[in-house]
Amino acid sequence: VHMSVAQLLISKQFPQIQGLNSTFLYHNEGYPRCQDRSEPIIQIAYNGQHHWVLITNIAVAEEKRENTMAVFDSLVRLDPTGNRLAMVTPTITWQISQLLKQDDPPDLSRFYTAKILKCQQQRDGHNCGMFAIANAVSLAFGLDPRQIKYTGSMRLEFLDMLKKGEVRPFQHE
Repeated sequence: VHMSVAQLLISKQFPQIQGLNSTFLYHNEGYPRCQDRSEPIIQIAYNGQHHWVLITNIAVAEEKRENTMAVFDSLVRLDPTGNRLAMVTPTITWQISQLLKQDDPPDLSRFYTAKILKCQQQRDGHNCGMFAIANAVSLAFGLDPRQIKYTGSMRLEFLDMLKKGEVRPFQHE
């Protein structure tokens, strides 16, 4: 529920940002198509394996926004050769196709790219949602999660935002 509430608060303050759909929509009826992919898209997404990530087109070159989304994942693992392994599951790929779809029903032969971007990594197995929310809020305020290190208690900061009914950038350096 907190992911949907966070996205609702962001959408109220930043109505020009597309996406920001309730995560319940994905499971029930799918996300609505984003009308103009040249405009910002932000979506917190569940990967189907107990993990939250952020998908967006804000960090993607404009000429690639037709079929590419960036993924900010706070729990990236390295394979034995040192390559980054993000949690981009078929569930995430499907959510990207939902946001970018042109056809109704979507043409599943179209191919969409997920570009994994570096961001601060969580040090535990349970704060992925807080990082997804913090990265979404940062992007909405024009901050780049690739350049941020969050320094405060994200849970307490988010609780305060819920009480006040508005988001603000999380403490960071």
